[in-house]
Amino acid sequence: GCALAHRGGRTGAVGLEPTIEEALMPTEIDRAELQRLVDEENAHIIDVLPESEYTESHIPGAISIPLRRLNAETMSGLRHDKPMVVY
Repeated sequence: GCALAHRGGRTGAVGLEPTIEEALMPTEIDRAELQRLVDEENAHIIDVLPESEYTESHIPGAISIPLRRLNAETMSGLRHDKPMVVY
C-alpha cells in the first residue's frame, strides 16, 4: 500500500473537520484511492526509495526524495494544500 499524509482533508466522520493531529497522520490507501487523488486532487506522489531504485522503477509522475533526505527543506518546494502520497 501507499501512505497518504492528509493535509486538511476529511477523515471518516462526514461533515467534521479533522484535528491537526488527524490531518497529519499517515493513512494507508489502495491503488484506486491513489488514482482518485492524482486525478481529482492533483496529489503529490513522493518516492522515498534510494535514487538508484527510483531510477530503476517508480510510479509515473512521482518525485524522488530519498528518505534520508526527507525533511522540511526538501518538502518546502511542494504545495502543502495538495494531498501528499509517500511510498
